[in-house]
Amino acid sequence: MLIFGSGPTRRSSVGLRAIIIGSAIVLFCLFMAIGAFSIARIGQINDVNRSVAAEMRAVTILGTMKQLSQELRALDVLAHTALSDESRRNFRAQSARAQEALSEAWSAYAPTVTGPKEQRLAHGLREAWQHFLAVEAEAAALDQAGEMELADSVITNALQIDSADFSKAIDNVLTYRETRVVEQAAEADAVGIDARLSVAAAVAVAAAFTGWIAWLNLRRVAAPIAALTRAMKHLAANDLAVALPAAERQDELGAMAGALKVFQESVL
Repeated sequence: MLIFGSGPTRRSSVGLRAIIIGSAIVLFCLFMAIGAFSIARIGQINDVNRSVAAEMRAVTILGTMKQLSQELRALDVLAHTALSDESRRNFRAQSARAQEALSEAWSAYAPTVTGPKEQRLAHGLREAWQHFLAVEAEAAALDQAGEMELADSVITNALQIDSADFSKAIDNVLTYRETRVVEQAAEADAVGIDARLSVAAAVAVAAAFTGWIAWLNLRRVAAPIAALTRAMKHLAANDLAVALPAAERQDELGAMAGALKVFQESVL
């Protein structure tokens, strides 16, 4: 007597529809979880990249402030040594525009200050800037009053010292922010590597789980159906002694096997 099947028959009360729908739901939830995980990782990378971009913008602003401070120092000297009143007025006008640009640069930088250390550095920068502007205004007032010797003394001594202090204060903040750019860039690289490894691991787990579900469906559904199909072919060939598989199952396959059993016994 022929017996069709891939192994010992397991009594099952879970219907085929439940197995198929359950597998589909599990796979759907699995891939949704992987998608959500990947999106979260991408969001983390974007956050780090935005931090790096913000640090680079701050470095650019500080570089502009340093350039403007040097420009202001040169314009003050040019205005003091100008040979005509018209040239002096032109240099003073350029100096006023440079001061306005410097003020705008400070307004753009100030909101980016974070942490107590940078707050101290930024406070020192603002104080150095205020001192520089005060000495610059004093030199301009002396020039306008015709006190050329006093103005020359202020420009060559006090203004030069305050200009150097201002540049040093900018350099201190600039060095701090450049260090943060390097740190943020390293963090971005680490997050990117970690994200790639994490997503690859999640995909590997999903692939393994999908393979397990496929094997389970093959063993619980496809193999019994194939065995039952072979038994039906034998019955059609008038081999009435064939043993029917899946007869003990309590699902749709068991019902089909039971119907074939009735047919087999009626013919016998």
